[in-house]
Amino acid sequence: MSESIDIRPSVSDSTRRALEKIGDYLIPEAHGMPAASTMDVGTSQLDAVLSSRPDLAPILGRTLDGAELDDVAGFVSELETADPAGYDAVTLALVAGYYMHPEVHRLIGYPGQVPKDAQRLGEREIYQEGLMELAQKVIDRGPVYRPTPTAGETE
Repeated sequence: MSESIDIRPSVSDSTRRALEKIGDYLIPEAHGMPAASTMDVGTSQLDAVLSSRPDLAPILGRTLDGAELDDVAGFVSELETADPAGYDAVTLALVAGYYMHPEVHRLIGYPGQVPKDAQRLGEREIYQEGLMELAQKVIDRGPVYRPTPTAGETE
């Protein structure tokens, strides 16, 4: 029997708690929006972020594991100047996790990514959406295909 190995990046409980504490400092409850910790930024949302950005796990670990957070404002200020990579990882994990939460989507009126049918868009919308830039790469490349066999032929 083979044993499954969990290869997802992980961070310690200490790192998760520190992230939530910093999250509540940077994203407090205000203007009808919830605080970061109530949006699971240290738990399920962090796991979602790390599934896309596993490279953040070791940086978060070294930055936050065992961090002294009696003065969160001072810690964040010092981190920003002394360890820009750590600061960037912390703020990215917080903001990404927060804004990926379905409740935050609902509160800000964001429906999520929705498909757009380019055939139903006007020329102005095509350029505004950047769709022409994507299509231009294909146009510049030229046709790439394999001819279909005619009846009775085989490849």
